[in-house]
Amino acid sequence: VRSHPVFCNPVLYILFKQIILIFVLASVIAYCLKACFANIARAKYGIEWLSMEKCHCVTTQVIDLIKALIGRGATVRWERSKALAEHMATKCQRTTPSQRDKDRLKDLPLLLDYINNAGPYCTDKIAA
Repeated sequence: VRSHPVFCNPVLYILFKQIILIFVLASVIAYCLKACFANIARAKYGIEWLSMEKCHCVTTQVIDLIKALIGRGATVRWERSKALAEHMATKCQRTTPSQRDKDRLKDLPLLLDYINNAGPYCTDKIAA
């Protein structure tokens, strides 16, 4: 791998490392924003379960929010954050799981309910 032209030139190597680190940092920031606004939507609208898979697929509203956080006024930031929380509350609610997911305990609320009701001897179905 070190014989590749990008890695032989120290300037390109450092630039390549910086690009990767910036991408990882942007991904972590986007993840944290989505999780934070999902929790805000849950608390504000009284939703018990949100689908985190659906919440993490919301990208256009998060991009608008990041743009507003970087270079806009407080009113625009407030409007964009409110719009993101409303969007998550309306579009990202958990739907009923399929029968396959019910049988395999791949739905988090069903899994938690099964563990709470079955006691310490529930590991046979979870391991399967």
